[in-house]
Amino acid sequence: MRPLVGVSCSYSGENQLLNDCYKEAIEGAGGLPVLLPTTLNSRTILGYSEKIDGLILTGGEDLNPLLFGEHPRQGLGFVNPDRDFFELNLCRLFLDGRKPVLGICRGLQVLNVAAGGTLFQDLPSQLPESMQHNQQAPKNHTSHEVFIKKPSLLYNLSGLETIKVNSFHHQAVKSCGRDFQPVAWAGDGVIEGVEKKQGFALGVQWHPERLWKENDSQRKLFLGLISAIKGNIAL
Repeated sequence: MRPLVGVSCSYSGENQLLNDCYKEAIEGAGGLPVLLPTTLNSRTILGYSEKIDGLILTGGEDLNPLLFGEHPRQGLGFVNPDRDFFELNLCRLFLDGRKPVLGICRGLQVLNVAAGGTLFQDLPSQLPESMQHNQQAPKNHTSHEVFIKKPSLLYNLSGLETIKVNSFHHQAVKSCGRDFQPVAWAGDGVIEGVEKKQGFALGVQWHPERLWKENDSQRKLFLGLISAIKGNIAL
């Protein structure tokens, strides 16, 4: 039986939105994707956490800096309070229950803030010497290298110490949350991957769902999530 992988959606206030790439990557790894509509109902969020085997937190809008103890800075983009509430609470339930979580781009940031970490609100203004992290190129195009810590879960999955990734963000991890550690960096020092010290709770700042068909190291992130759900991966 294929494991159920919950996938968070972008939320416009009337529509739940999800790019097909996430669904295809989960199916390609042997999972059954289940779209999780944004809700403020705590009982529904708890029900999601009880029924779903694993979770993917997807890309999207900026996180509200009030959630990590800061006031908005110039350069902050659109924030969605309902989506923030939903994903942070769902993520904490998964972390408390030690269920596998994969955070992608915004999802990495949700994972980190859910654990008490902080973010740079806007890289161009806060780290002006940083490279271009919001690439002006097709989404399946890789734009810079990422250096992966060895040993780490991310290294074990990818099998590589250096990979090329795509990049569509202007927020980034400033300090890691409780029990999390940085495990990947861009050449300018910006954190590109975090993971919990025990279990499968992994966040990457790039978009592997756009790369997995042609790139084995990106495919292994989704395969690793499914393996963790099935208990077939040493953590």
